[in-house]
This record gives sequence, structure tokens and C-alpha cells, in this order.
Amino acid sequence: MIASVPWKVAMLKNLVRKASTEYRSVAPQLYQGASQGLGFGTTDKAFEQVILMPLIEATLPEVPNKGDVSPSLTPLEPRAVTVTGRTFRARMEYFWEDEQDDAWGYWSAQAAEFGRSTERTIEVLAHEIFNRAFDAMFPSGWDNLPLASTTHQLMGGGTYDNTLPAAPPSEALLEQILDYFMNVPSEYGWPSVTRRVTIITGDGYARRWQQILNSPTAIAHPFNPATTPNENPSIRPLITSADGRITVVSAPYLENKDWQFVLGEGHELFFFRRWMYEDMEDFKDPRKTVHYRGLRIVNGWVDARKVLVIGS
Repeated sequence: MIASVPWKVAMLKNLVRKASTEYRSVAPQLYQGASQGLGFGTTDKAFEQVILMPLIEATLPEVPNKGDVSPSLTPLEPRAVTVTGRTFRARMEYFWEDEQDDAWGYWSAQAAEFGRSTERTIEVLAHEIFNRAFDAMFPSGWDNLPLASTTHQLMGGGTYDNTLPAAPPSEALLEQILDYFMNVPSEYGWPSVTRRVTIITGDGYARRWQQILNSPTAIAHPFNPATTPNENPSIRPLITSADGRITVVSAPYLENKDWQFVLGEGHELFFFRRWMYEDMEDFKDPRKTVHYRGLRIVNGWVDARKVLVIGS
């Protein structure tokens, strides 16, 4: 092994990063509106654990006499969700012969593809929670059930159902969505209202939602105009209702195009990147440069009350 050539390292890393930025990331939009401390982002927490702190939502008990001792209200015990961080990494080898022949752009194309592969990984993992919503082998919440369940547990006792049968966008489906979020149960089962929601759906359904919402927002392909040159780079793959209460995200990595997901404001889904690294080494025999990239991802949810799954 020999020391890396500084100009070569800089060139390769710049090619990778430029290719990475060619993606207009959909992932952060999937988690917008999350409760404080959750959602999409990076974290350096040492413990991969999310704590749910339930509130006191009881009614005050009646006291017969003015001088009686006030009864105590006791909140529920905090619930912890321990999630497993997963590491993804790969290497790309650039052989000396490829470097010599880079007049054809092969060497540069390899480096660019390495950058795009990292962004694709993040996008696929950001969609994983939705693609595995009914998978009993992929539980995350405090009640240890899949994201979509007819028997989710309430912390104060009782159950709730956060599913609807699969259906295409329609006025009737919109009414069902709004009805659900007008009566989202609290941890204790009390009714509560969620004012803003995000509908996550495939591109075909997104266009139908645009018509139903009578939204003036244009729909763009979710990727950068570098790969779709006719698109306006300032347009985001979002549709918003006139009153701003409903946002539709076109999610290209949903595997089942009939499934749709509605997240209420203050939902408890999360996607964290613990770290990302990049390294390079040069070797003599055979002459090549080895480029390493990796990242560690933590994704899941704490509570599913503000998630409505339309599908089966």
C-alpha cells in the first residue's frame, strides 16, 4: 500500500459529492411535521434509544369539601423504544488502467455512481418504514407491533386501529382521512385534533390528489433536473392544499403503489443518520485506488397514533 495522491483524493471526493447533490432528496419530506426531537436528521447520541414521555391528561376529581386534601394525579410511566442502528458500507476500486483511459469518462463515471449509490441508500431506507408497514418482523413502536395494526395499544389502556382499506384518491377518502385526524386518541384515549397532515403516495396518485385538492402547486419528478433536464430545479415534489392543512409528497420508492400513508403533525416517526465516513487508499500491486464510503442509520417510530395507513 502507498500513500494517496492528494490531488487524486480531492478529485474523486469532489466527483462523489457532486453526484450526491444531483439528487433532490425526498427523504426529509417524508418525516416533516414530526414531534420535537424526532423526524429526519442526524444524531450523535451514544444510546440508540427514544423515550416517550406521556402527559397527564386526566380530569380533575371532584372534592366534596373545600378543605379536603387534593387527590394526586399520577402520570403514566415513560416508555422507551430501543432501536438498532445498521451500518451500510462499500468500496469502489479504480484501477490504474481506468485512470489512464479516463478520456472516455469511465473513471469519473465510477466515482459519480459511488456518490449516487449513497443517496439511493438513504432514500430506500427512508421509505423502508412505509414499505414494511405490515411486516411483523419489522416492529419498532413501544407496543412492539408493525406500523399498521388494528390492535395498537394505548398507554392508558385500550386499543386503536390506524388502518383503512386500500383505495385510490377521492373526495370520500379525503373525508375518511380528515375524520380520523379529527379524533386521534391521546395516550389515555381522549379525543384530540390534528390540524395538518402529510399524505405520502406514489406519483400517479399524487396527480389525482392535486386535482381533488384543486392545488395550484406543480408536480415535479422527485429527482434533480440533471437527470430530468426538462424539470424546473426550483419545483419541489410537493402538493399543498389552498389552506395549507394538507401536503402531498410524491414518494418514488414506495414498492406498493396502492398503499398510501398519512402523517399527522406531531407524529413520532424518525430517521437518523448516526455517522457517515469516507476514506481512500492506494495500492501498488495491482496499481489501484480503493475508495470507501459508509453510513449508520437508525429508523423507526415510537407511537403510531398519528399515522394512518391506507392499504392491506
